[in-house]
Amino acid sequence: MFQILLWSPWKYRCGQRTVRMAVVACSQNQAVFARRRNELKLKLELVEEKQKLLDIRERKENARGARAGVTF
Repeated sequence: MFQILLWSPWKYRCGQRTVRMAVVACSQNQAVFARRRNELKLKLELVEEKQKLLDIRERKENARGARAGVTF
C-alpha cells in the first residue's frame, strides 16, 4: 500500500484520491489571505486610535467639569 503524504499545502484528499492544486491557485489564496490579514490589522489600529481619542476627550471633559465644580 502506498503512503500518501498530505503535508504539502498543494494537496488535499477528495474521497480516495489525493488532489493536487495548481500552484497559481495557492498563490492567489495566499495573496487573498495576506490582504485580509492586512485589512484586519489596519482596522484594529483604527479602532485602537479611535479609543485613544475617546479617552482623551473624556479626560478633557472630566477636567473641565472638575474645574467648574461639577461633581457626579
